[in-house]
Amino acid sequence: MNELKVFSFDDVDVVDSREVAEMTKVRHADLLEKIDGYTKHLANGKFRSLDFFIPSTYKDAQDKPRPHYFLRQLVKSSATANWKRFQRG
Repeated sequence: MNELKVFSFDDVDVVDSREVAEMTKVRHADLLEKIDGYTKHLANGKFRSLDFFIPSTYKDAQDKPRPHYFLRQLVKSSATANWKRFQRG
């Protein structure tokens, strides 16, 4: 996968955290941990985490709900182009 699929969710351009994890060769669970840390950090600042990460769920192969995020388009390029910095948190 060379390019992330951007789509509209509630009139906002987003990418799926599962695709970001696949593209960057990181386990999705590890990416979710990072995002959870960022949302806690953002809660203490001037930004709202929903400005960047929209929580959602999907159904896995066993039809169980699993968490994922829609990442707003504005963070897509920094999340992929600067992945080393993103990994350090």
